[in-house]
Amino acid sequence: PFMKQLIADYFHTQAGKALINSDDQIKIEAKETNVAGVEKLFIHSDELATVNSKGLLEVKGEQGTKHSNKAESLAQDPVVIEGKALVMFRPNSDWEDDSASSDNPTYGFDWYRENDTNLIGDTARIDTLMGFYRNNDFNTAFQPESSTVVIEKFKSEYRNVTIDRDGTPYRYFVPKLILYKNENEQVRSVAALDIIYDVYEEPNNLFIEYESEFFNISEQGVTVGPPPPQPPLPEVAYTPPEGYNIFKISSKSVGNHKSITVEIECLKPFGDLNGKQIKAYALTEGTNGQPAQKKIVGVLDVMPNSKANRKVVKLLMVNVITDVDYNGVAEKGYEVAKLLEQKKYLRKYLRNSLIDPIFKKVDLDLSGITLRDQFNRAYTRNNNLLYNTPTGHQHLSTYLKEKLKEKLKAILNERLRGKTVNLEAEYNKRYKDYLPIFFFSQKYFDDRLTTTAYYTPNKAVVTTSRIKPFVITHEVYHSLGLPHSFENRNHIPQTLQGGNREIQSNGEYSFGYQMTTNIMDYSDHRNNLFYWQIKIVRSKAAPEPNNYRPEQL
Repeated sequence: PFMKQLIADYFHTQAGKALINSDDQIKIEAKETNVAGVEKLFIHSDELATVNSKGLLEVKGEQGTKHSNKAESLAQDPVVIEGKALVMFRPNSDWEDDSASSDNPTYGFDWYRENDTNLIGDTARIDTLMGFYRNNDFNTAFQPESSTVVIEKFKSEYRNVTIDRDGTPYRYFVPKLILYKNENEQVRSVAALDIIYDVYEEPNNLFIEYESEFFNISEQGVTVGPPPPQPPLPEVAYTPPEGYNIFKISSKSVGNHKSITVEIECLKPFGDLNGKQIKAYALTEGTNGQPAQKKIVGVLDVMPNSKANRKVVKLLMVNVITDVDYNGVAEKGYEVAKLLEQKKYLRKYLRNSLIDPIFKKVDLDLSGITLRDQFNRAYTRNNNLLYNTPTGHQHLSTYLKEKLKEKLKAILNERLRGKTVNLEAEYNKRYKDYLPIFFFSQKYFDDRLTTTAYYTPNKAVVTTSRIKPFVITHEVYHSLGLPHSFENRNHIPQTLQGGNREIQSNGEYSFGYQMTTNIMDYSDHRNNLFYWQIKIVRSKAAPEPNNYRPEQL
C-alpha cells in the first residue's frame, strides 16, 4: 500500500514508451521543474486546467501564440482489427426493459446502430435517421441530413476503422460501455451484453481478454447453432499477459452471426483518460515452427468511472397535496411506494451517465381552504391541472417555487428556533442547489392531454401521475442542458422564449422525431443517451462530494 524511495544523488529512468497513471492524484514537486516534449507537449484536462503563478507568468512562442475557445480532443489509440473473424459487442434485450425500476439497464451503452440486433432502438443505420426540422418544429417536414461533414463528424464520435470483412469493405465502430461503480457501496455493476460474431477462417482459439483487477466476464447464455461439419481445430496453449484473464468463446467454427450473452462486471473504478479496452482475439497455430498468431478481432471501450468522472444531481421530491374537486379529501402527489419507485427509476437512468441522484423530500400542502381556492381558480380546470396559465396569474412553476420556499423557510425557522441565523442564507445553503420536482396526483393537463410532465427555465419540474418510467429523467436531463434529440442548434427559431434557447444550443446532432430510443426523444420506448450527450450532462452536474456514500434504495 505504500512505497517510498530515496535517491541521494541522481535518478534516471528510461523506456521506449512510459505511462505514469493514478486513479486519484499525482504530484510532482521540485525547486525547479522542467517538462519538455521535443516535438510536441500536450497538457489535457476533462474538467479544469489551471496555470498559476504568484509571481510572473510568461507565455512565449517564437513563431507566435494562439488562443482558442474550442478544445482539442485527447488523441485516442488507433483501432486495429486484423483477424479472420469479427466480434461485435451489443446490449442484450434486457437493456430495453423498463418494466422494473431496479432491473436492467443499470449501465449505459452507445454504439453506432447498424440494424444488426433485434433491439427496438436498432431498426436502421443511425446515420439514415439523422436530420432536422425547420425551427426545430417536428410538425414540419423532416429534412434528412445531407452534409457528409456532419455525418462524418458524428461517426468520428466512435473510434473506427475500415477493414476487409470477408472480401467486403466494412467500417468497424467501437462501442462505448458506461458502468457506474462506487467504492462506497456494495452494489454489483454489471452489463449483460450480446457477443455477435462471424468466423471466416476457423482459429484454434477465440477469446476475450480483459484486465482481471477491474473486470470479470462470465457466460450468461448461448445461442446453439448446428454442429460444425468437421471437428474443431484443437486449441493452442495460451497464457494471457500478467494482470489479464480470458473468456473463451467455445463455438469457433466458420459461420456468421453466432451469438452468446455474457455478463461484464466492473470490480473497481478506474480513471484512465480514454477508458479501458476489452478486446477479442483469434489465435491461430503457427506454421513451419513459427509462434502462434494472436490477432485482434473486436474491441469494446469501457469509459472511465473513477470519482473524478462521477457526478451528482440534487433533487427535491415535492409531494404536492391538493383538493381540486373541493370534496375535502386531500390528494397526495405520491405515496411512499410511488416515491421509492420513482427514485429507483431516476437512479437507474441517471447512472447510465455516471450521475447519482441525491434526494430530499418535502410535503407542500395546498389543500387548505385559502390555498385550495387560490390554486384551483388559477391552475385547474375540470378537476385537472392546466398546462397554460391564464392571463393575470404567475406561471404555475413560479407559484409552486414561491410556496415551496415559504414552506422550507418555515421548517428551518422551527428547527433553528433560539439560534441567531440568517434564514435566507440558511435556506440557500441547504436547498438552493436542489432541483424541485413537483408531483401531482392529477393524471393529465386539461389543456395539453399529451403532456405528462415538463421542465421550466426557472429550474423546476412539474409532473402528473400518468408518467412513464423515463419521463422525470428526461426533464432532469433538460435541467442539465440537454435538448430534445430532434432539436438542432443550427435550427433554433428566432422568437424562442425563455431558457430553451440555451438548451437547444447544445443540439450537436439531431434525429427524426420518435425515430430513436433516446431518452430525449418522444418515442414510447426510451432508455439511453449518446455518449456526446453524456459529456454535456456530466459537465453541468455537480462533482461527487468527498467520501460520498450513495443512498441505498
